[in-house]
Amino acid sequence: MKFLNIIFMNTLEKKLEEQRVQTAQICIGESKGIWQIIWTVEMEGGQARQDYLYEGRHWDEVLSCFRNHMLSKLAEGYIPQVSISLNNPIESLSDKAKWVHSLHYYSERHTNHELLEQLRKWRRESAAKEGRAPYLLATNRMLEMIAAYMPQHAEELKQIPGFGVGKVSQYGEGIFAITRTFERVTQFPLDWVLNFIDRVSFQQWLMDQNERKAKAELERHARKRNMLEAIWQGSPLEEMRSMLSLSRRDTVMMVEELDADGYDVSPLIDNELSDVTEELKEQAWTKFEELGDRYLKPVMEAVFSADDRKDLDLERTYQWLRLLRIRFRKSKAGLLEIEVQEMDNITAAS
Repeated sequence: MKFLNIIFMNTLEKKLEEQRVQTAQICIGESKGIWQIIWTVEMEGGQARQDYLYEGRHWDEVLSCFRNHMLSKLAEGYIPQVSISLNNPIESLSDKAKWVHSLHYYSERHTNHELLEQLRKWRRESAAKEGRAPYLLATNRMLEMIAAYMPQHAEELKQIPGFGVGKVSQYGEGIFAITRTFERVTQFPLDWVLNFIDRVSFQQWLMDQNERKAKAELERHARKRNMLEAIWQGSPLEEMRSMLSLSRRDTVMMVEELDADGYDVSPLIDNELSDVTEELKEQAWTKFEELGDRYLKPVMEAVFSADDRKDLDLERTYQWLRLLRIRFRKSKAGLLEIEVQEMDNITAAS
């Protein structure tokens, strides 16, 4: 292994058929500030297969990834040779989190699919009228819970995680118009759910959820590594998007993540913005200063007139605006750092 510092290593065994045993090893190490978790499995014929479970700078992510992977392997039958303490996925949750997860678990198994389809149609139509992304109205999980518990009044809908006073006021009547046409077999309040579900199945479900999250996190880190390599090689963003099988928006969001993590993405930004006129970049920069940089839509509408927007490639436009925003925020952060340093110098001199 190429680690400069190995801080943890453990061997695990899993019993197979015919008295055979499969041996595996998990290792956490650090090199130049980069943490890695490696899972090594001994295959038939004496060969070993290595999977890089994590590579990054954040220790809390290391612990989360390690814990989730170990829980998954324990569920598969692996036994560590050196005993380690891993939290029970149920008992490690707060009371509120335990209740929320139990609602998710129950709804997955008791969703009324006819009602769910009507709710999805309502969401599509409502989102189209508002010009918003459907998930901003309600996520798939929120719709599943509505389709399982069928709230028919405001106080009931507020018990569905994700529905606060604002959403209930804005969308409640549209939802109730659908749920009230179905016969409900459950009751409110929903404090009965946690005691109703099977604890063993619920625990396995939690472990599966953790495993999926860990897998998604590993895939995200792998994409980030691949993108960093592509940036260093000078690849264009469109080539990266194709390589990573991501949308333009998700690809640029990953560039934003890399920048937030402290990686230098300026070569990519410079290359991508070279196709945008200086006039447009100056106008957008000015609007970032006037309107703020949190939302891109007001900036885009301030730069382009309604007539111009009719023929505009919005996806491409939002792409370069996101990249310019990275440069803008970095510039503002640099100015703030200079101001703080000047204040420190004045304080020290006085």
